[in-house]
Amino acid sequence: AELTFNWPNSVRELAGHVLRISREVSQDVKWIVLAVDKELTRFPWQALLRDRENAEEGAQAKSRIVVSLVPNLGWAGLILRSSEDQRPYNAGCEAKFGDDLDKPEHIELVSAVQVDMCHAAESFDSLACLVAHGKLLGKALPSVTIRGKEWGPEEWCAFFQRRLAVLHICWGGVGQSGVLGDIGGLPTCALGNGCRALLAPVVEIPPWAARKLHEKLFLPNGRENFGLRYLAAIEECPA
Repeated sequence: AELTFNWPNSVRELAGHVLRISREVSQDVKWIVLAVDKELTRFPWQALLRDRENAEEGAQAKSRIVVSLVPNLGWAGLILRSSEDQRPYNAGCEAKFGDDLDKPEHIELVSAVQVDMCHAAESFDSLACLVAHGKLLGKALPSVTIRGKEWGPEEWCAFFQRRLAVLHICWGGVGQSGVLGDIGGLPTCALGNGCRALLAPVVEIPPWAARKLHEKLFLPNGRENFGLRYLAAIEECPA
């Protein structure tokens, strides 16, 4: 199965404009960091830019661009610092699971994550993964319940003290407006606590899509670079 969406021409043109500006800076651009208004953070920018690449170069484009969202451009300098200058992060790999994951498709996803995390340390020195139901309730952070307790800033800050983080939760990548230092959504919380890369959906996702992404990210013989694993996943499953 594959999720598709016919984006309005105005949205496609906006993505094309971002791509053109980036290539004016460098024809060999491989990474775009975006700081956009909160209304635009819900757009799947990675998929939109990939569609524009396909339209201009064909489905077999030689290179793929990784798109990252940051709360504002002040964060761009932080994520470009060398590892030695970053905030310290916790070593090792861990997975956490939310409540009410009792449907067959949820159980399959949880089982896959549990198995993969057993050998994740062979490829990653610091990684956290979360599988849970995420809900938007008008708060700065999505609502996630684990062991009967709704996570707040304290739990999220502790969770994101890892170099890499993967969220299999609906709305996990949605950011809220805020000034530098505010907890403006989970992306800001992750960056502020030393996480170098966060993969999280900006929409509601079905369990099968999360499973497909997870399989590609944690292939035992997968690409060494985490970003390349992500690009390989969305090439196979554009949703």
